[in-house]
Amino acid sequence: MTTTATSAFRIVCFAVLIGALGCESGDSPGRDAGLGTDGAVEDAGGNVGGSGGGAVASGAPLELATELTSNGVIAGNATHIYFEARGNVSRVPVTGGPVQRVIEGSSGVSSIALDETAVFVLDNGGFVPTNGAIRRMAFAGIPGEPTTVIMNQANVDSLVAAGGDLVWISSSLADTTIKSMPKTGTAPVAVAMLGNQAWFGGLASVGPDILYGHRIAMGSGVSSAPRAGGGVPKVLLMGQSSQVLSFAADSDGIYFSTGTGGTGNANDGKLWKAPLTGGAVTMLAGGINEPGRLIADGANIYFLDAGMYDGNYKQGSIKKVAKAGGAPKTVVASVDPFASKNAYTIVGGSLFFLADATVPGMKSNVRLLMIQK
Repeated sequence: MTTTATSAFRIVCFAVLIGALGCESGDSPGRDAGLGTDGAVEDAGGNVGGSGGGAVASGAPLELATELTSNGVIAGNATHIYFEARGNVSRVPVTGGPVQRVIEGSSGVSSIALDETAVFVLDNGGFVPTNGAIRRMAFAGIPGEPTTVIMNQANVDSLVAAGGDLVWISSSLADTTIKSMPKTGTAPVAVAMLGNQAWFGGLASVGPDILYGHRIAMGSGVSSAPRAGGGVPKVLLMGQSSQVLSFAADSDGIYFSTGTGGTGNANDGKLWKAPLTGGAVTMLAGGINEPGRLIADGANIYFLDAGMYDGNYKQGSIKKVAKAGGAPKTVVASVDPFASKNAYTIVGGSLFFLADATVPGMKSNVRLLMIQK
């Protein structure tokens, strides 16, 4: 299984501030996709203070690292958690221990993806057009110098390492393209061309296909296309009247959230499930404020709820809801949804997340914590 993490939830042509882990995914033009951990899915690697209720599912979190400067990009495997810090990529053992530098000198880390042998980093080039690059560092070579897989890419985001492929999004105000190439590094091919449509939610890989969220006609939806390119995109979900904020997917279906987005305290967010083959949607939970950064894991969907802003930024929470539906349960309470966007991942029975230590917006106070999911 490979895992991946994305940076800020970006939207081309219009901006939406999502009170979630994922526009996580920090808030920049980007998206959040679910991170499947059941072995059948490879996702881009991407939640009710006062909304949804439910009992606290876990005890106090364990601190693994502190005094970090991070924009909230995180991914993990069975041995380490990888995260962006001070423009570099570092890692720490899942059981705790010293922080180790992995890749240095990035202009800006938009996404981290892992496979069985290496970590891949999507460098956004400081959001300078055509400065984007993908770098690879073999686990066996840490510490060492990474290999540049590809460079001169425009406005890159949402890297996925699935099977033998790397898939990412390259966008501008006039055009958005989902690209793919072999991990060995040859010329990329276009998987899907979205023109100037807004896109959101990152990427999710299920079987041989890549799933992506985008504007469809007058609504929002999710489509798929063969991950290696050369196929015809297929619309799986369309016509959602409320804005789709985030989505995740696994072999059981597509999970997505809707809501006003960016209005604050609307409390009109909902979580839904739809078949992978298309068809009727089922509501899993409602009464959530701007739900985002969905992760499909086993029998549950994890998400960030922005909570009800009352002058205190720490009203957000990371929650979970059963795939069959029901009341959400709180996993992590009192998190700052604006500082912690896209900053959590799941490995085994644990949830790892980045959170501000004290003052909202102070990136140097970021801590990496672990809690039983």
